[in-house]
Amino acid sequence: MMKKLDKMAEDVFEGDLILIYLRASTYIGYMWKIDAEIVKDRLLNPEEKDLLFCSIDPLGNTRMKEDYAHMKDGTSKDLPIIRDKIQFVGVSLERRTLGNEEIRGYYVMSRARRRTE
Repeated sequence: MMKKLDKMAEDVFEGDLILIYLRASTYIGYMWKIDAEIVKDRLLNPEEKDLLFCSIDPLGNTRMKEDYAHMKDGTSKDLPIIRDKIQFVGVSLERRTLGNEEIRGYYVMSRARRRTE
């Protein structure tokens, strides 16, 4: 059931999986509670960032570009991982847009187990 955008800021928390209904399509992403300045180069539209969403679970194994994973494959290597593949988008609550598309509403598909504020 689609909810009105006016409720999103109070209803959606970090890690929640959200379906956003747009004018001509939909977007599915996880709420990402992080300073927009850190990810502004990864935003679809940097001006629209009241709420941030990403295509990979922020409460899962997502890491920043500078983070390294210690690989155990017989050799010891530290390899950079994942941030380049994350698509960030910003929702403007004032303009009611995601990128340049008008938002009609949203639906919480899954709530995060852990609530952070």
